[in-house]
Amino acid sequence: MRLQEPVIKIAIYGSSATGKSASCGALAKLLKSNNVSIRHCGQIVKERAKLFGYQLQDGIPEKLHKDIDSETREFASNQACMVIEGRYLHYVLSQSNAILFIELTAGIDERAVRVARRDLAAFDLARAEIIKSDKDDEELIKHLYKKIKPINKPHFTFDTSNLTIVATAELIMEAIAIHHDKTR
Repeated sequence: MRLQEPVIKIAIYGSSATGKSASCGALAKLLKSNNVSIRHCGQIVKERAKLFGYQLQDGIPEKLHKDIDSETREFASNQACMVIEGRYLHYVLSQSNAILFIELTAGIDERAVRVARRDLAAFDLARAEIIKSDKDDEELIKHLYKKIKPINKPHFTFDTSNLTIVATAELIMEAIAIHHDKTR
């Protein structure tokens, strides 16, 4: 008799450059299951912006955000085992049941180092980009999610400032195990 794999529904959210996308990739390898679907919301936004000819720095139309949010909610409701990562999932999926919410954080200087490394940019420019991104996120949340109440608090919050991608994914695996034990 084969044991059934546990249902895993995880939403990983946080500001830019906190390690969401990279950790999801490492997490997928650690889960060792072909049944886990992964959704990278930020990547979808970038792809759609490019498809429709929008420049991300200029913002994308509200309707496009709402369409992607709707698709994300549908994805979450239709998948038995899934990991979704994105900046605003604590709003987008706040009405969804049985999802393990994990918030990733990191200090602004660490986030700037990551952006500088990724974009081959000077630290000061990367730090300014992070500050602008955080401000833009605040404005987007005020405008797009003003009628939506976010989750009260995540199940787990991990500061990734001093963690490797693999260490972050391992912490998430531990969180899954703890959450699974609590909800049995």
